[in-house]
Amino acid sequence: MNPFERASHLERVDDALHGVVPPGWATGRGAFGGLVLGYLVKGMELHEALPGRRVRTFTGDVLSAVLPGPVVVRVRTLRQGKHQSNVQAILEQEGQIVATGSAVMSGTRPSGMEPFAQMTAPDLGELPVMLAPAGPHFDELYELRSHCHVPFTRAGDPSIEGTLAERGERSAPFDAAAITALLDGWWPVLLQTFDQHRTMATVAFTAEYLLDPASLPRDARFAMRARAVAGREGFVVELRELWCGVELVALNQQTMALLR
Repeated sequence: MNPFERASHLERVDDALHGVVPPGWATGRGAFGGLVLGYLVKGMELHEALPGRRVRTFTGDVLSAVLPGPVVVRVRTLRQGKHQSNVQAILEQEGQIVATGSAVMSGTRPSGMEPFAQMTAPDLGELPVMLAPAGPHFDELYELRSHCHVPFTRAGDPSIEGTLAERGERSAPFDAAAITALLDGWWPVLLQTFDQHRTMATVAFTAEYLLDPASLPRDARFAMRARAVAGREGFVVELRELWCGVELVALNQQTMALLR
């Protein structure tokens, strides 16, 4: 398994799923948000009993810092209809709820609609590998490439275009948990506009998954486009697109808090 697969692995014990946040996965005080949210998504994927239903949308909230050590995912189905399941999950650590999430899960609907996207895929060409500005997951989890600025360099534009790819060979196809982590695999782009160290944390995360992750090549390199679109009173909204070639894989909106 590659680093993300190992870190996000869950084992079923009785009526819950158990995992362990490895040491060294902190970005600030708590663990990498893509891993935290990935536990919730993976838990819901493992919980869904009906074949063919996959995560279409996911909304998650991070309540507090998740520290190295054991975590527990508890999942329940709110409703299981003819075409759609609505599922809810909580992540616990030391008996406290530290993250929550909900998902819409569905199979393919016979709509006759052709795939389309109003955005166009980034045409990035050859890009240099970026040095990790902070957080071990940039070095150990993903290889990032871009011409854009890194945090704390006083760049005027809070946006990026670049690529990222998982490090290490996958033992299984991509799933929604891996795509969730990839969406969170770039730093908050507002940090590029500061000239000194600041800390931000994701407090709310929404993702829409537009194709089956299992259909992606296991060695895929993804293109990322991200931009901060609004900010006020210490909160910032950032929009992200994740592409594989000309295919739009997922969309993401994050609300981030500027901590200090």
